[in-house]
Amino acid sequence: MERSCRGVNIGREVTDLCDVIAKVDLSAAILPFFTSGLPTSLISSLSGLPSPSTMFCRVAPPFLTELKLSGSYPLVWGLQVSATIQSIPGTQIVATSVVPSSQIAPSLGRDLAAGAAGTATVQLVEPGSMYGDRLNQVDFRVTKSVRLNRTNIRAMVDLYNLFNVSPVLNLNQRYGPAWQQPFIILPGRFAKFGVQVDF
Repeated sequence: MERSCRGVNIGREVTDLCDVIAKVDLSAAILPFFTSGLPTSLISSLSGLPSPSTMFCRVAPPFLTELKLSGSYPLVWGLQVSATIQSIPGTQIVATSVVPSSQIAPSLGRDLAAGAAGTATVQLVEPGSMYGDRLNQVDFRVTKSVRLNRTNIRAMVDLYNLFNVSPVLNLNQRYGPAWQQPFIILPGRFAKFGVQVDF
């Protein structure tokens, strides 16, 4: 008996924090700054600094499609073939960089909260704008069934990653000489043999 299963998922997740970020350090009014009880200057916010950056506060990646198919088909002499196909979007590529306080202080107007030796991790690539190669994987199985009295024996041969594709599953996201260097790729084609006995 022929069996099949299909699944398609198309979607995206949009995150928008711009309104919240803009209010983190937003001033309600011009505040006097006192020294020895006398107002000596005015500041435009509680910290005296502008609100945090709204760069990348709205992330709207493109619509991504995920496809999965599986099916089986009986043949003669107790043979059955089955296959699973999946096509999944590639891993998202970002570029983070660790920046020392000495590089940030000129634009911030002060050292980082961690002090002059502090660092901040910044995002250099807009999230959701870069993706690696899609994962298109095919797994294949051949099954041979033999019945002996009340015992059913099934011999199986599985071929994983039939076409021996090698998309990157995980990569270095830290910007520098090793940026985008693969950490994990899809394992190469391999076979597995098995026997199942039902009695």
